[in-house]
Amino acid sequence: MSGVTIIRTVISLALLLVHFSVGLKNYWHWTIEFAAARRTPARGEMLAIYQGKILLLWLAIFAAGAILLWFRGRGQRGLALASALFMSAPFVWPAIYLLRDQDASERADRLLGVWPVLLIMAFVVALSSIRRRTGIALVLPFILIAAVNGNFMSQQLWGSTYAVWPLFMILFAGTIAGLASLLKSWSWTAIPLAAIVAASLLISGAFYVGAHERLDYANLSDGEPARF
Repeated sequence: MSGVTIIRTVISLALLLVHFSVGLKNYWHWTIEFAAARRTPARGEMLAIYQGKILLLWLAIFAAGAILLWFRGRGQRGLALASALFMSAPFVWPAIYLLRDQDASERADRLLGVWPVLLIMAFVVALSSIRRRTGIALVLPFILIAAVNGNFMSQQLWGSTYAVWPLFMILFAGTIAGLASLLKSWSWTAIPLAAIVAASLLISGAFYVGAHERLDYANLSDGEPARF
């Protein structure tokens, strides 16, 4: 039994279980329609994370690296490394920004800015390599993209990560695997790209966690802190 068949079978059984327990109509109303009426932000607000000239710049730089890799000849390791530098640029910027600005909020915004870049990249790569994947790998990128978007758009809280960084790693790894299926002999790009991105996120992420920027609302000077 293939992975796609298993997924279809599980989804069908889940729908039948919901239908014979509470009813699909009731489920749709209370989990989708009711929640959407009370909490769904405007479409413009939901799409705001994908707007901005800086995002277009990062996507153009990443595309330039991919094009450079596509047209490079065999044995041209210098071009492969240059391609890795181009494609890693959007993810390196948050770490470089640490030297430019000391404001914790601005640093956090630069780090969160890598999400739209990855989501668009992952979607394009997933579509381009869809015929080369089977089983759960066929739908996993789209599930992750939908989950992350739903998380960030929940109650218009784009500025909060909601502990979804593990999904970032899975999605990024899947994107590299998708590119590997499209491009031959690209180890001289994939390994440096993964290493540079991992190091940059560790650096900028460490500053992000250490700054406690998302906990600024907790004013410890206003009264005695509770102890348990």
